[in-house]
Amino acid sequence: MAVVKTYAKGEIIIPKELRDALGITPGKRLSLKIVDDHMEVRPLPDDPIEHLTGIFKDVSQSMRRICSGKGLRMTATTKKNRL
Repeated sequence: MAVVKTYAKGEIIIPKELRDALGITPGKRLSLKIVDDHMEVRPLPDDPIEHLTGIFKDVSQSMRRICSGKGLRMTATTKKNRL
């Protein structure tokens, strides 16, 4: 665990070993989130579009399994929207 000090404008210095472990380089954008009584710091992807590309590629396959398992069927509108 690293302990850091805040400076006048709320700045902190992230220790090198932590920056290296998370791939944080100069200019890297970070996400800050308050969780209960602490803050999470996460590096953001350099290209969010590229990072998200393909995350839904298996959705139609999953929907078919869900629908067939519950006795549901896909309507013509659902099939058209799927394409």
